[in-house]
This record gives sequence, C-alpha cells and structure tokens, in this order.
Amino acid sequence: MLLNLIEEPGITAALTSAADKFPRTWDAWQALTWVLARNPTIGFLLNDVPPPPRYLYKQAAMTAGVQTMTVVYSFNNSAITIQLLRLT
Repeated sequence: MLLNLIEEPGITAALTSAADKFPRTWDAWQALTWVLARNPTIGFLLNDVPPPPRYLYKQAAMTAGVQTMTVVYSFNNSAITIQLLRLT
C-alpha cells in the first residue's frame, strides 16, 4: 500500500519559487515523493522522541535544471508528512 503525502505549509511555495529558475523542479519533487512513498525508511533517522520519528533524506541533483532536495519527514501506516524542504 502506498502512503499518502502530506506537505506542511510552505512546501508548495518553495517548489513554485524554485521552478522559476529550475524548470525541472516539479519532476524532481515527484521523483522524490515516489521514492519515499515506496520506501519511507530510506532516510537517515534523526530522532525517535517524541513519536513519530523524524527522518532526513537528500536527493542529489543528477541533471541540469534541478536542485538538490533535502527533506525532513515523518511517517505512519497511512501517510508521510513532509515537514521541511531545503533546495540547494
């Protein structure tokens, strides 16, 4: 079962802003969320207190026109919550 994706406020605004300069930003975002929805434990465990645990995952830019994306997220049996997105 695939997990639902929940984005904290500001994620969409950051992606929209980045897309002005890097046209493939939305493609990279869809790739990142695809990976997380299928394997949410792929990230580096940041903490386990308080529950739910928070993870850090970095998707490096592999092509021109895309930024490196780093996310902090948590997940449970039904959803992944993206709490922070950093574009570099």
